[in-house]
This record gives sequence, structure tokens and C-alpha cells, in this order.
Amino acid sequence: VPQKYITADGFKLGHWVKNQRHAKKRGSLDAEQIRRLEGLGFVWEPVRAQWERGFQHLAAYVRDHGDALVPVRFVAADGFGLGAWVVKQRQAKRRGSLEADQIQRMDSLGFV
Repeated sequence: VPQKYITADGFKLGHWVKNQRHAKKRGSLDAEQIRRLEGLGFVWEPVRAQWERGFQHLAAYVRDHGDALVPVRFVAADGFGLGAWVVKQRQAKRRGSLEADQIQRMDSLGFV
């Protein structure tokens, strides 16, 4: 949910979602609240979830093509810009901004 998203009846849903993420980090959501949100498919870490989506697309590409050399303009069947995502991951790796587990997982696919 985009942070500025407002429902038709004026509820600031994007702001509310952000507050729920912060509340969980602070430990102020109880187990039932967490369970109910997760039951709706709530994403606690959207940046990590987006990275995971890219990784799953990369794994599928490697399975289908035999390597991780994704063309820059490659777009997956569902519209995910895998080529652009791979470029960003290479840049992040050079800058040292990928987490160790991310590097390890990508290396396991032959990522260069």
C-alpha cells in the first residue's frame, strides 16, 4: 500500500499500514493483531519482500536459461523488470549495500 494511499471514504490506509509496521518493530502489537494482519497477507518488510520477488524471478530465469546473465531490458511474463532489477543488484553489490545472505543466495545462482 503506498504511504499516501487514502481509501474512498477518506481513511489514510497508507499511513495506518506504516504505523502497523512501526508498532510491530516496537513490540506494541499483540500476537492476535499480528496473526490477523498476516492472515491478510500483510507485508512487514516491503523492501525485503520486493528483493525476494526479484530473487525468485532470477531463480526462475536461471532455471529456464541456464545462467544469471539477464539482458538489461528483460521483462518477466508478469511484467517484472528483471533486467533492471539485476542491474540494481550488481550496483548494490559493488557499493557493499547487499546483505551477506543476499549475496550468498545470488552467488548460489551464479550471479556475477
